Amino acid sequence: MNTQVLHGNLAQQLRAFYALTKPRVVSLIVFTAVIGMFLAVPGMVPGKILLAATLGIALVAALTVAVIAGRFEIAQLFFGEAAAGAGHGR
Repeated sequence: MNTQVLHGNLAQQLRAFYALTKPRVVSLIVFTAVIGMFLAVPGMVPGKILLAATLGIALVAALTVAVIAGRFEIAQLFFGEAAAGAGHGR
């Protein structure tokens, strides 16, 4: 774990958290969910529901990815590189 980020200013911490959430992966999750919403409803999805659901899905997906990535970093600290290969199919 990078201790410089932990003790950095707010902008550094936000950039690090943003990178940890893997925005490209989250965008694919959100895109898939939005397509599912359109396929599940005959006609058009109501705008407020579409916006609220998309925002909620994006936040939950980003936080889940960040938690998984954080746990992976912690495992690397305690168990070394052996943990790195075990969790990601290398």
